[in-house]
Amino acid sequence: MNNKILLPILALGGGLLYYFSRLKKTGENLKVNLKNLSLSKSSGFNLPKIILTFEIQNITNNTLSIKGIVGDVYVNGSYLANVSNLNVKQILPLSVTNYNVEIQTSFLDAVPILKELILKKGKRTLKVTGDLVINANDILIPYKIDKTII
Repeated sequence: MNNKILLPILALGGGLLYYFSRLKKTGENLKVNLKNLSLSKSSGFNLPKIILTFEIQNITNNTLSIKGIVGDVYVNGSYLANVSNLNVKQILPLSVTNYNVEIQTSFLDAVPILKELILKKGKRTLKVTGDLVINANDILIPYKIDKTII
């Protein structure tokens, strides 16, 4: 094979190998937990903002840079809101940091969830699920929320 073709192919292969090894290492060493779910005070006719507090653990000897969390959140299987927090937060080596994400749901998305909670007879449950993506050191890591609150 010609060296003009072989060298770029090897460089591309090496770059892909490096990227996927970083993805694996970052994904294995980043621990994320939905720690708290709270409401802020509402103003006017707006619904209160929902604040998701994520506890992020860095178990490496290197600083991790969380550049954002995006995705969708559901309550009892019904769509609640889109999550989008693109604030950068540094997580020091061998430490734990809280990362707050505010979400604002629309009235139309909240009504079916509230209706179900109010009209349901018997034991009520509040299960929060979600499919999120976390940008850590420019590596996109999928994260699933699956918490039963009550």
